[in-house]
Order: sequence, then structure tokens, then C-alpha cells
Amino acid sequence: MRPCPAEAKKVYALSRTPVSDHLKAVVSCLPHPVRRAAGLVLCLISIWLPFPLKAQDAVETLEKLTYMTESYPPYQYEEDGELTGLYIELLDLAFKEIGLSKSAQDLVRIVPWARAYKRTLNLPNSALVGIVRSPMREELFQWVGPFSETSERFVIVHRLHEDVEATSHPRGSFRIATVRGDITLEYLERAGIGEDETLLTPDPDSIIDLIRKDRVHYWAYGQDVIEFKLNEADLLDEFEITAVLGDAAIYIAANHATDKAALKLLQQAMDKVRKSPEAKVLHEKYGITNTQPVRRLKHAKTR
Repeated sequence: MRPCPAEAKKVYALSRTPVSDHLKAVVSCLPHPVRRAAGLVLCLISIWLPFPLKAQDAVETLEKLTYMTESYPPYQYEEDGELTGLYIELLDLAFKEIGLSKSAQDLVRIVPWARAYKRTLNLPNSALVGIVRSPMREELFQWVGPFSETSERFVIVHRLHEDVEATSHPRGSFRIATVRGDITLEYLERAGIGEDETLLTPDPDSIIDLIRKDRVHYWAYGQDVIEFKLNEADLLDEFEITAVLGDAAIYIAANHATDKAALKLLQQAMDKVRKSPEAKVLHEKYGITNTQPVRRLKHAKTR
């Protein structure tokens, strides 16, 4: 066999190249009669080899993404300093299905909604966990999901001592509180409620503070979150539903520069998790069945 000086000179460089390049280097060192046969073997190996390599690359990409979410209980929130919630646990099951070495609790961070939304729009390799996929947002992101077979319901609630007709949305001197940049604003606009009739806040906790100060009497948001927060604040019995704005499934939105193969791998895992027995157990844990969420707020009666 003729000498191969390149192998002696570039051992370190070869150690940092793909496996297929190693094989090419070895073939180049073979005698000419053997090289053609070895080249055919290399061709066959190269057809098979990229698949596991690409899958591993996708796993590594998913571990390096910047994942953001908002505080949105019971779907994603912090409890005793730990990130939890239905969507966080479902995402963790998907990560385990893929084989990520880190959990959803390790990778996802809570960020104010408007900031998380803007970062996902502009920051490559970023993802927003827990977002409604609407026509206005469709072209802005890549999408993975939905998380659940169950849709979330968006409503307007009002304080019981306020005189409001249940058959119409609230008007007049009171503004409707919601979170800045939330999908609820699209629903309100469709209902004919303009920006001058809304009060925008950074998060649901800010709305609870305003309610306690008697500065907010109407709240438009996801019903499950409203119930969770009002119950936590011991205010649930003081509110009822004025109007149902709509229902929507919840997804993960990713920046357009995020690797498509990695997102496809995550989509496959989420599709499998969504139909699993573990997902059903988690829905029951958080009081949300696969057919209809358990909701406690009453609807206002027509006066």
C-alpha cells in the first residue's frame, strides 16, 4: 500500500470532520485496484449515514433553542420557584420522546408576553411556547403543535356589582383589561371593541392588582387563566362571564430562521405525545379533560 502523507499530517483535522470525510480519506490511501471497489462501498454508506447524523443535529438544535413563555396558569407558570403547567409537562414528554438531555423546565423561561413575542419574531433559533395560531400570525412564524385536542376559550368577564347587559359587550366609561399583545385583542377587534376601550397590562397579575384597587371591572382573556387567577386571589365568586369571544388551539411558534428539520422532529414527538395515555393523565391533573375543560365561572343572565 502506498504511503498516505495527508493522514499523518492531518490527524487532528480529520478528527473534527464528519464521518463520511474520514471514509474518503481512508479510501484515498488504498491502492488503485482496490480504490474503485471501496468507492462503491463508500457510496452505499454515504446514502445510509446522513440520516442518523441529521437526526442528531436536530436534537442538538432543539437543545440550543431559546424557549420563552408567559405566566399563563394552569398551562405554564411557576410554583415554588419551579416551572410547571400542562403545556410545560407535555413539552417535557416530547423532549423525552426525542431524547433531549435537558427537560422543558431547564430550557423554557418565563418572559413578559409582549417581549417574548417580539424576540421570537426577530431572534433566530427562538421559540414561543403557548400561542394561538391565528390568520394574522400565520405567516410570521413556523408552527409546531397543537399541544392538546382541547381548545382554550377566550371570554370577557365582569364584576357582579356592575350593571351590564349579557347580550352585548361592555361599553361606556369602563375599559376592558387584557395583556398587551395577546390574541384577545384580535377577538375584541372582531367584536367591534377598539383600543380606546381596552386597558393593556404586562401580565395577568397586573390585572389582579388593578381589580383589588377597584380600577378594573372587565377582563378579557383565556377563561381558564382568569378562573385560576381569580380563585387564587379569592375573587372568583365576584365575577361572571359577559361574552364568549372564541375558542382556539395552542401551539409553539418559532422564528423563521429556526432549522426546519429540528422543528419537524419536535412536531412528530408532539403528535405522538398528544395521543398518549400520559397526556390524558396530565389533562386530568390540571382539571382539563380531553373533551371539555372544567370551568366554574357562570354566565351572566339576560336582564
